[in-house]
Amino acid sequence: MGWLAQERFDLVLLDLGLPDTDGLNICRQLRRLPRHQPLVLMLTARDGRSDKQLGYEGGADDYVVKPFDPELLRVRLAALLRRADRPLQTQHSWGPLVHQPGQTVALVHGDPLELTPKEALLLEHLLRAHMRNLRQKLMAAGCDPNLIETVYGHGYRLHASAAA
Repeated sequence: MGWLAQERFDLVLLDLGLPDTDGLNICRQLRRLPRHQPLVLMLTARDGRSDKQLGYEGGADDYVVKPFDPELLRVRLAALLRRADRPLQTQHSWGPLVHQPGQTVALVHGDPLELTPKEALLLEHLLRAHMRNLRQKLMAAGCDPNLIETVYGHGYRLHASAAA
């Protein structure tokens, strides 16, 4: 995993059934990277509904089951790469408070504040409530309703198609 944190990748094609580790754990580690987080396409023989759900909840951007159509895989990879420059993890801030979704440390005036997982989740929900207000104001001003996109488990990003 060290090489993934040291190099910048736009996309990782990840098999869940790796010989020395679980691909889902690698995906979760990728989602905790502090800077650039690559897009992840899980390619696996695990085709159960719960497997797919775990994959998406673990941070996968797409999930392809083996055997697969190589041309369809190529098209799905191209679609993901079109999104490669968009950050997946954003931070929320309110005054002196800054919080990264999924983290149990917030910053207050730049100083770390340790939170329990439940406190961090509550803080994240409160900060997201302000996102709803912002979305409503932007829509009232004539912006596309999908301008700000929610990325499940990670935060928000500007939706490219809304800018066109």
